[in-house]
Amino acid sequence: MGAPFWISGEVEGDVYDDYSEASNEIETVVKTALSGIDLGASFKQLSLIPILLAGDDPDYGEVRKYHKKDRDFEFRLKISHAAFKAADALGQRQLIVENILRAVEEMKKMRIKDVDCAKLEQAIREVAASKGWLPPSLLH
Repeated sequence: MGAPFWISGEVEGDVYDDYSEASNEIETVVKTALSGIDLGASFKQLSLIPILLAGDDPDYGEVRKYHKKDRDFEFRLKISHAAFKAADALGQRQLIVENILRAVEEMKKMRIKDVDCAKLEQAIREVAASKGWLPPSLLH
């Protein structure tokens, strides 16, 4: 089985290095947290491509797809470039985690049978909280 989580990005050059460092760290931690967890027969991978662009072009839309053959959820969701650029390292990780959890919320709306979104969300929240990456707005 492939990795249960993959992250890339469509990222403005001025925040690329910081984003790359943060997303690589998060990807490693989340992959480890999800390995060995059964998230259902219809789930193989969550593929996330956050969008961090300086100009918020309304024509540059977000993407929410489920690829049934590959059992892959693909999301391209925006993160505020200005907020990311202004944030410290912890704040940047919190913004990425917020984006991941938003993707899980979007997965729930898709209502794909045999995917345990609650278990996925819980695992991500737990590992993010243990690292201090859970944004204060998402603590509950």
